[in-house]
Amino acid sequence: MPEKPTITSSELGTLWLTYQQKTMILRMLEYFIEQADDEKAKTIMTGLYKKKSWSNY
Repeated sequence: MPEKPTITSSELGTLWLTYQQKTMILRMLEYFIEQADDEKAKTIMTGLYKKKSWSNY
């Protein structure tokens, strides 16, 4: 069985940065959805939140 190449530090750093950015976007959307007074804006942000959170899997 051939050995799998290990992940490089650059690849790991990119994965970590992407995770942090996506997590920050989701937390900000959660806050803005909670604070939204405009129902149309709330609907748009909720749709975006669902789209972004489901793409985790």
